[in-house]
Amino acid sequence: MTASPSAPPLPVARGCSWAVYARQPQAFAFPFGGRSALPALPVRSHLVRVVVTLVALAGALSWLSCALIWSRLGSVAPLWAEALLAALTLAALLLAFEGGLWHTRVGRWLGWPLPDLRGTWRGLITPTSLPPGTVNPGALMAFLVVRQSALRVRVTLYTLDRQAEGLRSAFLDTPQGLELVYTYRSVPRLSPARQVGPVLGTTTLRLEDRVPRVLQGRFVTGRGTSGELRLLDHCVRTAHTYGEALALPYGSRR
Repeated sequence: MTASPSAPPLPVARGCSWAVYARQPQAFAFPFGGRSALPALPVRSHLVRVVVTLVALAGALSWLSCALIWSRLGSVAPLWAEALLAALTLAALLLAFEGGLWHTRVGRWLGWPLPDLRGTWRGLITPTSLPPGTVNPGALMAFLVVRQSALRVRVTLYTLDRQAEGLRSAFLDTPQGLELVYTYRSVPRLSPARQVGPVLGTTTLRLEDRVPRVLQGRFVTGRGTSGELRLLDHCVRTAHTYGEALALPYGSRR
């Protein structure tokens, strides 16, 4: 879809940052992937609810702790002690939520909506359209590594000859369900002089539920290459190289 000259430009999603998720619903533009009129997942309201809940919990825990400690001393806890303990408790709860509670039952109880994609995924990339004069290599083995916390997501894709680092990303709420859309920069891993240099592209992954068992979607690059991804196997460990990803034990995600 091509925008009319008078239409204001859509904001570009800022990836690998909590700001992606905290935005109000709006449309995003992705290089080489066209313009999307679909809204970004509204996480700001969920984030506010989580913070308010944790503030209340921190206040209750600090009051209870101060009451128990100062009751043994035979006095009443001073206000500064309650405030200090509440601040420390809140900081600890926020760090715990960001680090791991978001994808547990606690996160679901708090209503955190983002899916858990962490780990290394193994599957196939199948080019369906290539620039003129390019031979289609067929399906290629690929590994998608996702490092994720409550407010950040980092994506790296490895194939035999290339490595793609995620640049920008956003979770989109579409009529077909939730999708992760990210832009990336792909560079050659082997024999750079004989391969195409850095290439920018966009990938869209469909997410079937909060803990997806399969990742599948499509990609398009600035060179006119497009194709499909289908990642069926999963490992909870995150690889840092193609060789490491190749050696990991995989299975169906539970």
